[in-house]
Amino acid sequence: MAHAAVADSVKDERIVVNQREYWVHTVEKGETLYAISRRYGISLTEIATANPDIYYGLKKGAKLRIPIPPSQRGKQDTVRPEFVIHIVEPGENLFQLSRQYGISVRSIRLANRLKSDTLRVHETLRIPTQELPNAADTLQFIVHVVAKGESLFGLAKSYGVGQDDILRLNPEVEAQGLQAGQVVRIPTKPGGVPEKGEEDFTPATPEPAVVSPCDASVAFGKGRTLEVALILPFTQGGKRRDDTPVEPEEEAVSSHSPGVDGRFLDFYQGFLLAVERYKFLGYSIRLKVIDSQQNPDLLNGLVNSGQLEEANLIVGPVYPKAISVVSQWAAARRISLVSPLSGKTPSFEANPFLFQANPSDITQIRQMVANLPLEGVRRVVMISETTPADEDLANNVELMLQSEVARRPGADSITVQVVNHAQANDPRKTDPNINRALDPRGLTLVIVPSTREPYVSEVLGQLNTLAIRDKRNIRVFGLPKWLKMENLDFAQLINLHVTIASPFYVDYSSQLVSNFIDDYRSTYRAEPSKFAFQGYDVANYFMGAIFEYGEDFRYCLPSLQVPLLQNSFRFVQSQQFGSYESTGIYLIEFTKSGLMPIGQ
Repeated sequence: MAHAAVADSVKDERIVVNQREYWVHTVEKGETLYAISRRYGISLTEIATANPDIYYGLKKGAKLRIPIPPSQRGKQDTVRPEFVIHIVEPGENLFQLSRQYGISVRSIRLANRLKSDTLRVHETLRIPTQELPNAADTLQFIVHVVAKGESLFGLAKSYGVGQDDILRLNPEVEAQGLQAGQVVRIPTKPGGVPEKGEEDFTPATPEPAVVSPCDASVAFGKGRTLEVALILPFTQGGKRRDDTPVEPEEEAVSSHSPGVDGRFLDFYQGFLLAVERYKFLGYSIRLKVIDSQQNPDLLNGLVNSGQLEEANLIVGPVYPKAISVVSQWAAARRISLVSPLSGKTPSFEANPFLFQANPSDITQIRQMVANLPLEGVRRVVMISETTPADEDLANNVELMLQSEVARRPGADSITVQVVNHAQANDPRKTDPNINRALDPRGLTLVIVPSTREPYVSEVLGQLNTLAIRDKRNIRVFGLPKWLKMENLDFAQLINLHVTIASPFYVDYSSQLVSNFIDDYRSTYRAEPSKFAFQGYDVANYFMGAIFEYGEDFRYCLPSLQVPLLQNSFRFVQSQQFGSYESTGIYLIEFTKSGLMPIGQ
């Protein structure tokens, strides 16, 4: 009798997984597994078998699959579902699924935006219940990520186009050949893109809309559940094996539970607020949170356990060595992986699914040099130490300066000069070489590529003396690490208009920031740290990217517009098929009102 009551009263969504029908139940606050079992007339064992994660506990808003008894199957189906769900079993391929469900391989490919015929075990596929319109006929091209061992002949045969058609869209392939991980464009019909000068249209007939990887048609719709894994080292869990600092670096003081690193708990709490924002907007998200304990052995076990197989997005781990454990595993499964905090993530040339959210120091310096305000400037001076401590860095910065000045308008009127300056024993004396290098009549931009606080302090003291005594107009540009130097003279920083590159800046006057702070306070009864801001930004950006552009969002990042709290994400690929690093920075100037961004 319980089954009949369910049929009359329950209006839950129905899905079909591997030809088995389920109700989808959304867990309510305070609801128990026993109560759900009684409601549907299903045993606890049946529910647990269909939902293995239930052993981690029930959470409000969680989605459970409830097996529909045979007597209830087929009822309430006034509208035929557009798709059924199939979880790939070992040995299955697209042709077998096509025969099993009576639907063409083409429609299965279109429904899942598959770029090859290779399927992953446990991969979730949407199987259309009827043939999809031949949308591929309106495509100019689709994109394909080259797998190891693939050839031009094989690609042409797989997609039913000529090798010349592929080469026409990818001229670099003819010169360099195919390489694993390379992204190539495949024409959607033989003949590819018309040769220059050709015309093929009928004036009386509107041209079909062109679907690109960045059209709304590839978005991750509200009807699907986004699976997100968040991996953070909340607890020590044994000896720490990686001492690489994370950004934004703050003292690891926790007001939370003993043994829990407060920085990562703050990041998690900010992350959760972004998740709740998207849920409020109607999106479905399932978040799995994992404590990596700064233990590579634990991570090795994690990637081999299958816990991450269903993820559409993995955020974390934090430290570079931990990232290296997960990176190649995720790349092989085409799962986007975000390094959320460290600016020292190793380079993975063959992983186009890895995103480094924080730019490295050298990237920040490069972006600072690229944005130097050179208009009206006649002299650019670099002051470097004669010791080998920062020699490589100084050489790199000098090359950046020479290259940047050479490409700017009016380059012939700008002089770049390098002054090798040893730290003076008597800070009251000024280096005559520095004085001679400065423009006596106009503004001089001075770059000091040093990470040693005593040296930086001494150079700033000399420049400040020259600015006051000799009326020199000086603007100093420094390194990101200067923001962590505690003994620099604040008055000198202001007087010399010292400007630093930083990937972070919070505008506390903005409504977005104000709303976040209010939400954080009301939710956690605490003030948000920089880590909380970072957690929100990372979740907001990458989940927003998937919801708008689907799981292949990396092709569309230049078009993505997501409001952020403290970041200015601008991702650039390290090579044609390498990993991505954010190059977005703020140039922040020391002023009487505090740190203020310039050029915003």
